[in-house]
Amino acid sequence: MWKPIGKVAANFELMINETNWGGWNRGVNWQGKNRQDDKDLVGTAVGREGDKIIKQICRYNRFNWHWNINRTYINNITKPHRDFGGEEPWDGKGNKKSSYNIVWEKTNNREEALELAKLWRRFWIPMRDREFGQFFESAYGPLCDWKAGDIFYLPATEYHAGATVSFNDRYTMLVEGLSIDLNEKLRKLV
Repeated sequence: MWKPIGKVAANFELMINETNWGGWNRGVNWQGKNRQDDKDLVGTAVGREGDKIIKQICRYNRFNWHWNINRTYINNITKPHRDFGGEEPWDGKGNKKSSYNIVWEKTNNREEALELAKLWRRFWIPMRDREFGQFFESAYGPLCDWKAGDIFYLPATEYHAGATVSFNDRYTMLVEGLSIDLNEKLRKLV
């Protein structure tokens, strides 16, 4: 059974209720899902709360880390897929970067870049406790229970899928970046 590797504290209800959930829904693997990225929430109460979570995960250099929050509406699924990581990390200046670009900036040697790419880490964090009819599964197995703030390690190269066939929408946070920036406790676990 897949278990959490840690826990973060945040006002998830504020993040859920203060987010403008309209408009964003891209990706061939999703239906009935809305995502809001950290770069679009800078300066808001939601952005400040998200940054508090990053500070609990990273020991320094939080701009190498990216986060987003997701709302999966009732009666919707994500088909099995792999994300490969680092979709659009923010460089702290409003510029989008892929994980490949972040890695390549640290070295211009292909072999070194591939080694550095292995340091990319991703965490799946539920924003509310699991409810009846909410599911998530990865190559690590199904998640049968979760609590708000639990941290699950989810490599972007692993297959995963989810479904929300419950009475309420499912809210999650995805946090990703380089393991060299993780706090010591989490670095030892992933």
